[in-house]
Amino acid sequence: MNRTIHPEPPVARRLFALLRKVHAGELLIPRFQRPFVWKDEQRLLLMNSIYRGLPIGSLITWRSRDLQLSTYPSLGGVPLPEVGSVSSVDGFKTYLLDGHQRLTTLYSALGPGIITSEDPDAPTRVDRKKGDEPVQAIYFELENEEFVFEPSRGKVPQTYVPLSRLFDRFELREVEDHLLKLPNPRALMSRVQELQEVFSNYEVPVISIVTEDLEEATEAFRRVNSTGVEIDQFHMVNARLWSPDFDLQVLIDDLRQALEACGWGELSEQMILNTCKARLDIDIYTSDIEVISKEIRTRPEVLADTVTSLVVAAGFLREHCGIEGPAVLPYSYQVVLLADAIARLGEVDRAATERLRRWLWATTYAESFAGMSTSRLAATLEHVRRVAADGADPLELIGDAAIAPTTRFDFRAARSRALLLRMASELKPLTLDGSPMEALAILASEGVRATPMLYSTRELGDVGTSSGPENRFICPVPAVGFVRDTLKGQPTLFEASSSEFFESHGFDERAREAVRAGRPLEVLRRRRARLLAIEREHVESIGLTYLGDP
Repeated sequence: MNRTIHPEPPVARRLFALLRKVHAGELLIPRFQRPFVWKDEQRLLLMNSIYRGLPIGSLITWRSRDLQLSTYPSLGGVPLPEVGSVSSVDGFKTYLLDGHQRLTTLYSALGPGIITSEDPDAPTRVDRKKGDEPVQAIYFELENEEFVFEPSRGKVPQTYVPLSRLFDRFELREVEDHLLKLPNPRALMSRVQELQEVFSNYEVPVISIVTEDLEEATEAFRRVNSTGVEIDQFHMVNARLWSPDFDLQVLIDDLRQALEACGWGELSEQMILNTCKARLDIDIYTSDIEVISKEIRTRPEVLADTVTSLVVAAGFLREHCGIEGPAVLPYSYQVVLLADAIARLGEVDRAATERLRRWLWATTYAESFAGMSTSRLAATLEHVRRVAADGADPLELIGDAAIAPTTRFDFRAARSRALLLRMASELKPLTLDGSPMEALAILASEGVRATPMLYSTRELGDVGTSSGPENRFICPVPAVGFVRDTLKGQPTLFEASSSEFFESHGFDERAREAVRAGRPLEVLRRRRARLLAIEREHVESIGLTYLGDP
């Protein structure tokens, strides 16, 4: 086996020196890193660990002579040097492989103290794309010696020291001069000095590997990363393709406008890349970055073709399946495969439309994409192409599957989304004033927030019943409380007691009688029967067997 990775001995870097390297562009953050996602409490905990002298883990870097990758222009809103403007150290460029969340937390809090207004080399580029947004400033509260954020109301207390001033001696001197005017200034200034010394001298282990192979570098990251976070394949491809004249992320962001116009702007970059692979006749499951990059570089026009095919597929899903956005798509691979099949077919006639509609719902109810493998996905892609072009049976790969109703609601599950879509399209829920709710659009835009529980577990006294789909209703978020109270028979400011309103939410007359009698378990039993009747009709209409409740 050829050894292409060369590890270097670990080096302990003082925090101040480490952040200076980031500021100087000697440590770059590649775009294939996931965006900054840490929560506020994680950021404060990191600062507390440093202050207490606790380890925060090592950083892993990758050094390369030849590869120049697309990098983040800022960390937490603090600008970084452009990769092309930085002279490499000893002929190498150094990229961060593991530690993006920690380094973003540290640089966004302390970096402004390194980038001073007098610095002639201070980077100025600004980018507000995902992952580059400014984060809230962190302060050190001197009296209680704890890390905090700026108060949501009122002025910042006088004993709050912004960490952004900690590494700027001039700014820190102003803080100390201000503290001289407060009671007990000696103790306060002593704590500021200790804080500055702790953060300046705190050491972070840095492990470096040297390789010219992007896949080897990212594989090394996967194996050593303790959290098991995968580097997104899209960002790996972007990193491999990037040049001053070609940025896959920028191209996709520009093309995404067409998806946003039809309500599919939230479709993930990975699914766009998967569609691109299908259009290039590359195995959708492949992780060979070199193969994917080579094909896209050879046929860059495939990107526009991919987005066009996705727009057409989105229109098909909206018009013929009631799916108005990726938030309610049962399986993300469905839009990928449909986009490819429809693009290859060209014009979709009525017969092909019906076959593809049946395929969509058959693969949903049979849960065909659960536990998908390379061979199964390839077979499913080939099948849907034949369904579209050659009139193949949409149920060919499913056979005589018998579909049992779902007992537990989970918005992430394909079966739960399918039932919600049936509720929205068949029941056609009304608002409190009796007008149509546009439930399909609400589900697509608000997702799980538009599917609240009707009765709480405490009200039902039964965890199993409370977790079922019959205990969910569709409603725009601002009206949840009013609609819930109305459906439970409680008085509200609105008069919505008509039978049409209740029927539109799945309540027949016997369910309404149970509401009036205060019998929630019976309400849900009746409502479940109504929902399963709707699901049965749909499942059987596409040619599958529906079992129903035992």
